[in-house]
Amino acid sequence: MSAQPAMHLPPPDVIALPTAAGLLRASTGEESHAFTPSVTWLTLSDQSSLNAVRREWDALIDEADAAFFCAPDWIDTWRDTIAPKVRPRVLTGWNADGRLRAIWPLGLAIEGGGVARCRVLSPM
Repeated sequence: MSAQPAMHLPPPDVIALPTAAGLLRASTGEESHAFTPSVTWLTLSDQSSLNAVRREWDALIDEADAAFFCAPDWIDTWRDTIAPKVRPRVLTGWNADGRLRAIWPLGLAIEGGGVARCRVLSPM
């Protein structure tokens, strides 16, 4: 995909944000579109909310041809095995039709101890 002028992004039709690479992957047409704020952003922070969007999440990953590291099964396994204390903070973008169009799985962890404790938000 060639570089686009400032403030022009692909339409928010199929966007997935891979976790580890931190790269934006878009599967859209070649035509450049002006960015419009047509996406509603929600943060999911509990397992029941994540389970509720699992079907849409899987469909978005398939549609965007994103890496398996973005899939909810991978994220769940990683959290259960590697980082059980990481709490999910998954940013989701929904279009006006109520379809999931973007997702960015983040995790919130508490680092350090005593007065040096801090909350760290990082990709899962």
